[in-house]
Amino acid sequence: MVEHIFKVVGQYEQRLRQMQKVPKFSYGRGLLCADGAPNRIFLTCLFTDMALAIEFMKDLGFIRRKVECDICGRDMTSSADPTRSELFTWLCRKGSRAAMCVGRRPPTTPRDAA
Repeated sequence: MVEHIFKVVGQYEQRLRQMQKVPKFSYGRGLLCADGAPNRIFLTCLFTDMALAIEFMKDLGFIRRKVECDICGRDMTSSADPTRSELFTWLCRKGSRAAMCVGRRPPTTPRDAA
């Protein structure tokens, strides 16, 4: 589990360095501690971009990757929703224009029963 977390953190550290909005670091400070753990700069830069932060949480396993729609049974997609405290919601927009599913569900954790 720890190895998985460090692997994901390393991948996101590389992604953050490629982004233009990440500031150049002064005094030799980087995004990670000497042991490879994320530091405050890493977390600040990561959680400035909510879409990236949500993807990070999914990669770590804190947020489900897939949720089944209660109405049609297909996989739902996450969508940013600034009106919610969780900042996203699950939406189902499957089907044709005439019979489009409009399922909506609040975020769930991996431990929730599906």
